[in-house]
Amino acid sequence: MFYLAVLAVFFGALGISTLRMKYLWTPYMCILGSIGISDYKVWRTILSPFKTKGVIIQILRHLMTLLTLTILPAMALPPLLKELEELKEFWDPDTVEPMEWIKSNVPKGAAFTGSMQLLAGVKLCTGRPITNHPHYEDKHLRFKIKELYQIYGRRTPEDVHDFLTIYKSSYIILEDSICLAPSKGCRTPDIVDIDNGIIPDHGKAEPGLVKSTVPRFCDEIRYESPAYTKYFKLVFSNRTFRVHKVL
Repeated sequence: MFYLAVLAVFFGALGISTLRMKYLWTPYMCILGSIGISDYKVWRTILSPFKTKGVIIQILRHLMTLLTLTILPAMALPPLLKELEELKEFWDPDTVEPMEWIKSNVPKGAAFTGSMQLLAGVKLCTGRPITNHPHYEDKHLRFKIKELYQIYGRRTPEDVHDFLTIYKSSYIILEDSICLAPSKGCRTPDIVDIDNGIIPDHGKAEPGLVKSTVPRFCDEIRYESPAYTKYFKLVFSNRTFRVHKVL
């Protein structure tokens, strides 16, 4: 009991400070609450000053348990049923469209490179391999992602192709929401530029950064000049995404 109570205090403090962590606190509160309501020893200790008989204690604790099991559903069920009346469905045609295209047109062994959040969906919805995993709490994976994210940097098509070839990437998915986002210093292309030692598009120079004359890969590739079509072929596009095959 002492062990459970101590853990409940710590997890309670964690739940108060970070609301999403209350799931760790809930099981302990359920255990302690059930013990407090229905445990015979607890009731005997509480009623010991009144010299209550054991039969009366048993009746009281069972009545309290039944009362609790009656009140809780009565309080929690109506809001739950009301919430279930409003059925919601996620629908993002621009994202669903490339997923369906990948399932129908891309071999199962072909690997994809793109933003980590998008590749999580590619892996889940299509089952195709991905080159950069959304979980990168590892030095090797962080370095790998930094190299693959050069698709959003100011790099030549030869450089990007070399990186993708090293990691056996078959396709890249480019997102205009990332590539063309306003430059404020914290978007993905800005971070890639700074890591490469290049002044970001917002033009605020920092010590050690230089201006690059190389166009941004994710933007320049859309024009399909010979320098890019030599290494990449556009195979799918919609308002949001462009999929290029690595040649």
